[in-house]
Amino acid sequence: CRFILQSLFSEGSFYGQESCASAVDDYVMAILGTFADYQGRSLSREESDLLDECSICLESCVSTFRETRVALTSSEICYGFNDIAGQAVLSISSKTRRHLSRIMGCLYEDHCLWNDASDLSEKFSISQWLEKSGLLKNAEMCREILEKAFESSFVACEIHGAAFLGSSCLRAFRLGDANGTAEDSHDVSPTITKCWKVCSRIVNLLGKGLMHADEVIGNACAQGLVISFSYDGHDAPILNPFLYEGFALALNELNSALKKFNSIDHADPTRASTLIRAAGVLLAASTSGAGSRSNTEDVSVDLGPARLQCTEALFSILGGAAYRKDEELSLAVGEALAAYADAFGNAKWSNESEIWPDDYDEVFAFDLPPHQHVLYTLFQREVTHTNPLKRNASAAVLLALVAHASRQANLGRMDRAMVKQVSKNINLFQ
Repeated sequence: CRFILQSLFSEGSFYGQESCASAVDDYVMAILGTFADYQGRSLSREESDLLDECSICLESCVSTFRETRVALTSSEICYGFNDIAGQAVLSISSKTRRHLSRIMGCLYEDHCLWNDASDLSEKFSISQWLEKSGLLKNAEMCREILEKAFESSFVACEIHGAAFLGSSCLRAFRLGDANGTAEDSHDVSPTITKCWKVCSRIVNLLGKGLMHADEVIGNACAQGLVISFSYDGHDAPILNPFLYEGFALALNELNSALKKFNSIDHADPTRASTLIRAAGVLLAASTSGAGSRSNTEDVSVDLGPARLQCTEALFSILGGAAYRKDEELSLAVGEALAAYADAFGNAKWSNESEIWPDDYDEVFAFDLPPHQHVLYTLFQREVTHTNPLKRNASAAVLLALVAHASRQANLGRMDRAMVKQVSKNINLFQ
């Protein structure tokens, strides 16, 4: 299966340039026919491995060829995008579930697929997109399945699939909102409002699942949060206020999970590494809502304080019990803090300070913008800590920050606030 894929994608394809498109179409139809043949059947190990390979190859075609994405939305094929969404949750193979969820993400994010042929010249409409893609229906299905993760009995493979498919729906809807029409930006239609509420609940449930007793579910929830709030540009998109409450609750759960899996009794570097990566993505994605406060009285934590608690949980990894088992966690912490510090490169901050106090002041640190908060805490507290393990771990964090700033500078982005701050304090790094 992969040999044919490599042959189709290679520069010297033996199919030839003229017949390559036709060959890809035949190849995709063969894969879809295979999925259709095994749909609803109990599978042997060999058959499950075959579907794993088919899902990998289908994802490559979907992400590369728009013609393949168009074909999957057609009502005339034997195995369409609705079947893929169902298989992404119900498949017995975790690999198949992950790749099929990515396929659904590719389909959702290609907004032109959901316009009528006569509307290709029109702007993207969120309302039309939600109606034709079935994104809301699949998001609701994933939310209902994730709710069952905290019951006395649950099906782990379904929870795993719902975490990945739900996160693909959330990412597509979150990024699609930024590309909506002017009418959609002020749209308060029940469908769009309902979709935001479902997405907020999914974020909350993924956060609750981070400390699940089943490691597979815990890691799936962490990866789901990474997918949900990942983005393609240099700056994080504006976080929609509908997500503030669910996001704050998820961050609160993430803080607790980081502390748990860095404690002496539960130290687990594998789970800690997935949580650290999730923390970096969530901190970067929530930068626009850093100063927000919830209007709901029953919310136990606001987004701004939760972000600060999360950065403290990341710093606590340095020299902690999990770090003693795997020293490379310090590099992961550095990458997460770099993402947090550089989420809005050219933003104007009202609380920047050119003069730092000689001794560490937590109140002062928490009031600084992210790029200054990270460096001030590192140089005034972590590097001078009495614990030698924490001092040694801080060196890897400094290396990660310099590497991130150097990469941005090499790409010509010297005007980013984090790059300027690192350049200004380069003598401290040295």
